[in-house]
Amino acid sequence: MPILSRRPRLGAVHCSPKLQSVLRCRIAALEAIGGVPREILYDRMKTAVIGEDPDSLVIHNRALLDLARHYGFQPRASRPPVGIRRHP
Repeated sequence: MPILSRRPRLGAVHCSPKLQSVLRCRIAALEAIGGVPREILYDRMKTAVIGEDPDSLVIHNRALLDLARHYGFQPRASRPPVGIRRHP
């Protein structure tokens, strides 16, 4: 069972799903909360998750991984909807 944070949640609606827009919004969110969480949950949008390997492990977008490495968080992908699986 995940441990839930007592901190307020910060959400944003992106008008543009383009990678640069998503990355800019992520940086703005980190600055707005004044810190970096250990883990950030992403839905299965193509700018975050580009597929799965043969063992069903998530393959994240390289630019997102670079951003995560720079800021020190671990990206995590949400589960795919039941009955839907992406294959590269």
